[in-house]
Amino acid sequence: MGKVGLPRGLIAYDTDKNIACRKEGKKASFNLIRPRVILYSAELALVGAIMLFGLTTRATIDLLAYAVMLPLLVWLSYALFHHLSIGYLRGERTGQSAWNPPVWPFRIVFFAAFALLALQVLAELAKTLRTLRTGAR
Repeated sequence: MGKVGLPRGLIAYDTDKNIACRKEGKKASFNLIRPRVILYSAELALVGAIMLFGLTTRATIDLLAYAVMLPLLVWLSYALFHHLSIGYLRGERTGQSAWNPPVWPFRIVFFAAFALLALQVLAELAKTLRTLRTGAR
């Protein structure tokens, strides 16, 4: 603070209790073990334990999620292919504008997206099974 012409010690990081003790001529106290520090340490330990549990059981949870998702995605892909083929065979059109384009090209996009997602889930399922068998990531 001397560089700007103000008295030294104008800004201090201290508690009001310690400032009052110093004015009285007593020694300032610093207590590291406080309820707040204990609470934060316990919270940090709990979060660490949850993260450790999640990392050790991640492959099992992933396997269960993929086992539920894969049949649903295969079923949805089949239904979308059926919807696509009906639209193509009937020559369905949008009927929404003067252009009146066919609907089957749009349905191809939906079918392809869900079919590729099903393939991705199948690949992740195989990777998770390999992880569970070998124990390596």
